[in-house]
Amino acid sequence: PYLSGRTYNPLDRGTFWPKWLVRNKFGKTRAIVRRYTGYDGQALSAMRRQSYVLDRINVGRDAVSIDCRDILSLTEFLKTQIPAQSSGQLNAAITDTDTTLTLTGDVTADYPATGTLRIEDELIQYAGRALSGSNTDFTGLTRGTDGSTAAEHEINEIAQICRRYEDARIDDVLEEFLISDAGIPAQLVDLAKFKSEYDAHLSAYDLTTVISEPTGADVLIGEMAEQCSFYIWWDDRSQIVDLQAIKPVDDVSMTLSFENDIIGD
Repeated sequence: PYLSGRTYNPLDRGTFWPKWLVRNKFGKTRAIVRRYTGYDGQALSAMRRQSYVLDRINVGRDAVSIDCRDILSLTEFLKTQIPAQSSGQLNAAITDTDTTLTLTGDVTADYPATGTLRIEDELIQYAGRALSGSNTDFTGLTRGTDGSTAAEHEINEIAQICRRYEDARIDDVLEEFLISDAGIPAQLVDLAKFKSEYDAHLSAYDLTTVISEPTGADVLIGEMAEQCSFYIWWDDRSQIVDLQAIKPVDDVSMTLSFENDIIGD
């Protein structure tokens, strides 16, 4: 109980860590843990600081162990899915030509004003959504988009919101994945470096895609890195998420000649 509800001295009951675990059982696995390394008498600000994500705390009879992982572990599937799992269900069956549909309950907060839905294997773009009575109507449907096929769908089928990108910059997408979706503190991501690497070496890549089912942010970032030629990592020394384009060495120079380097025909 909190202070107002206590009828006893909490110092007489139990120890710190079991109480902390009970208080933080729903949020502790995403907590940011900071480890300071220094010398006796040294100011905290002068010590080396390292940031991690709390994974778990093990409380034993004689000791407590704290297991942590690096910041990019927040992008893993169990922690960050893009797009987030949707729960809206069809309030009634629809045909393969219907241009409106209704989801049960008020789900306006879970779906943007316009966007793309996936119901079974069909992708459906909608132009509007609004609360109608106790349910939510989606209007202006364009059926069977993005290479899918319009189909009939039964009542209670899930309408999964999709994430769409059109001619998007790599640095903007990474910023959304890492900060908005994974919840990594912005001060731990070198956004200025992301932008400069894109402008200098990665501007040939613009991202156009529809992500139609929940996918781990780490998987999506890995696919981007492989296909767009860059590395991204957590730099434990500088305490920053860093990015480096895969590019030729800048200061290489050579002289080409007809005699030595060009073959006839």
